Amino acid sequence: MYQALSKKFILAAGCMDIENFDAAAARYPFKVLSGTAEAMEQFLSMAVKENGSDAYADFYYPVLKAEEQKRFMNALDERQRKLAERFAAHGQNVYYRLDEENLPFLARVTTRELLFSSFYFARYKAVVWGNYNMKYPLFCESEKVLEHYIILAGLNGLEAEA
Repeated sequence: MYQALSKKFILAAGCMDIENFDAAAARYPFKVLSGTAEAMEQFLSMAVKENGSDAYADFYYPVLKAEEQKRFMNALDERQRKLAERFAAHGQNVYYRLDEENLPFLARVTTRELLFSSFYFARYKAVVWGNYNMKYPLFCESEKVLEHYIILAGLNGLEAEA
């Protein structure tokens, strides 16, 4: 099972708090990443490796209404359904530690626009917001960290736009 974590937990772990685009854009340096689903998954995988156990994602499936959960599950194959069921709910907690098994799943359901996840990195502080027409806002704590992630994105075939 993937144990649900609270927002308070991931903030205490050092993750950035992003409530909405306008507030985040006013507070943090950012770019919008775009490219293929595969390129985004590779980028996120490298970011997870760099951040180690300090990488998280939100995943709202466990707190959806039963009808919404059914619609989501119907869009998945059998392997994906089994993985989705491993996300444990605990109240309204929707944050989970990322690993090599759940990252591809979360990246794919996000790129397919089945359910949007955001990805939080605490070692090299950044947040990648879920897919909006294959565009992913990337907010970072500093210009230096943003430059690092832009290089990483470029290595994986993603473009960074202002």
